Amino acid sequence: MTRAAHLARMGQGGPLDAAPARIAILTGQARLDRSPLSPAQDAFLTGVAPKGWAVLRAGFPYDAEGAPEPPGPFASAARASIRQYLWARTSPAYARHAARALARLTAATTDRLVLITGSAGLAIFAAAEPHLPPPLPRLALVAFGPAGPRPLRAAPPPGAAALHAGRSRHDRWSALLGPPADRLIAGDHYGYWTSAEARALVASHLRGAA
Repeated sequence: MTRAAHLARMGQGGPLDAAPARIAILTGQARLDRSPLSPAQDAFLTGVAPKGWAVLRAGFPYDAEGAPEPPGPFASAARASIRQYLWARTSPAYARHAARALARLTAATTDRLVLITGSAGLAIFAAAEPHLPPPLPRLALVAFGPAGPRPLRAAPPPGAAALHAGRSRHDRWSALLGPPADRLIAGDHYGYWTSAEARALVASHLRGAA
């Protein structure tokens, strides 16, 4: 898929149903043409979502919800994720398009929005954040294996995104490209969605937010 076609995807998708509280996953896409959650990601969301919260069963850019699908070949998925990381870090056009996709979530969430980011997801959010139109819900990011800068507004002001970063002890990719970790957990860069420690960390954070 070309970069232009990928950017066009970010403007697709209708409005989401309004909800006071919502949880979603934000990562780089294993495929640039479609974005189903993996079975492990879907199970992770099911395991941590507080009662009454809306759960978005789709990956970024959230243009279509559907059943989870097994991830594709590792090499092609890694290439796609790296491309998105580089676009997020270097392209103003990508930042504006990513904000358009994320604005569908912020516009439909009236109180609390929690994004669980993985890998390049933090870079995507940091690029999009300055372009998100107000008003914004209270935003929180739980970032696993984050690759990218700390969001500009990861601070106390209303509407800003609070960030809690978790990194596995053997995640060299995140150690090189991400912010300092608030919590170290067992595993590597590809094991967060099946990690009991990661699930417990998110569940604990959400109990405080519910």
